[in-house]
Amino acid sequence: MLKKKGFIGVAFHKKFFSYKDDVIVPIHVGSKGSRENLEYLKDSSGDNISEKNKNFCELTGIYWMWKNVDASFYGMMHYRRYLSLENELGYKLKRILYIFSRLFYLKPIINLLDMRELFQIKISDEKLMEQKIKRMSKNITSEMQEYDVILPKKEIFNKSVYLQYKKAHIVEHLDKLLEIIEEDHEEIYPYYKKRIKKGNKIYPLNVFIMKKEYFFEYSEFIFDVLFKLEKKIKIPSDPYQMRVFGFLSERMMLPFIEYLKDKKNINVKEGVILYLDRKEKNEGNI
Repeated sequence: MLKKKGFIGVAFHKKFFSYKDDVIVPIHVGSKGSRENLEYLKDSSGDNISEKNKNFCELTGIYWMWKNVDASFYGMMHYRRYLSLENELGYKLKRILYIFSRLFYLKPIINLLDMRELFQIKISDEKLMEQKIKRMSKNITSEMQEYDVILPKKEIFNKSVYLQYKKAHIVEHLDKLLEIIEEDHEEIYPYYKKRIKKGNKIYPLNVFIMKKEYFFEYSEFIFDVLFKLEKKIKIPSDPYQMRVFGFLSERMMLPFIEYLKDKKNINVKEGVILYLDRKEKNEGNI
């Protein structure tokens, strides 16, 4: 068991810009059977589900942290995406403009705004990215004394979460997920019924920082549900849709956080996703 004061894993599947300190720790997810030889912690050690990475995405790293790390708080970020705790004025103005435009049906303005940039800020300079990550790492311990959970800003869909999933993925998988939650987690189910069928927001990307108590409670819940779902569905052969459990888990965060707010009065802070928009030779953004 790896003991740390705080542990924020950063999921990698290939060589890329990386940063490491006492809190921020790169993890090679899907390392079992990988051709990449990354000099990071591997999600194939200890108690792990590394072989499920093609279907579970960064969840194999989350599972590894849950089973193999002892810390006071835990987090997950991605090799291109890190969570900033700073208030960015330009970003705030853009979100306000978008919400105002939605309220008054100002479609020309809505169409001009890139939805992907409403919950993240693009950075192309690695040195600037490193500075911002260092600042976050330096401040995170004190932040976690004040907050129980830190999440990115919500991603906003122009339709319900259910209808958006139906358009982009295989909705029968979401139906079965909701059935399992209703049958086995009756107390939590109303939050999912409300936020998935009628709501239009999610906490995206499985990016978060949580105190140990809530990280363990959330991990126990999502893996119980997803492992049961895994036995009930046929995994798609399509390389994109086979990431089914990663896609579904993004829809699982917000309802669970609302459940924790009601039942345990947790204190939640929302930050901003910093996206390293560095293009490499023969490679576009991924």
